[in-house]
Amino acid sequence: MKFSETLSYPMSLDDLEAMSLDPEFLRSRFQRFTTGLEVVVEGRSIRASGPLNTDLLPGATKAFIAQDARLKFTETWSGEGEARTASSRLTATGAPLKVSISSTFSGGALATRVATGDLVISVPFFGSKLEQEGIARAGRILKEEQHLAAEYLEKRA
Repeated sequence: MKFSETLSYPMSLDDLEAMSLDPEFLRSRFQRFTTGLEVVVEGRSIRASGPLNTDLLPGATKAFIAQDARLKFTETWSGEGEARTASSRLTATGAPLKVSISSTFSGGALATRVATGDLVISVPFFGSKLEQEGIARAGRILKEEQHLAAEYLEKRA
């Protein structure tokens, strides 16, 4: 299921990219979904994985999730100056979930992100309904990132 969100951040594009590639910021983004997140940064790419917290999932879906399911996230930035993009991918091994997001950034002192993506939950009979629920949650998670960005800046001030 396709989705699109536009977000504003209280920082420059340089700061936004640095924040997005900061392992501690990534851990704060995913703290509800996993504990013990392992993070690797290589240049302008970040990879992370950790055990999936299945307590957050609706009861009907738990039957389709392996007990040892792991959340995997990758994000790669490209471009320079005010012409930057990022490609993000979220999957869960042992779970029928895939999210891919392409982001385009603009702005000077205040950065804007246009995120377009696709969320796929492959569960027979329930997939479409779960995808609709997942899209609503994805929007809330992206908007929560704005709040985390403000906290990130505050800690570094």
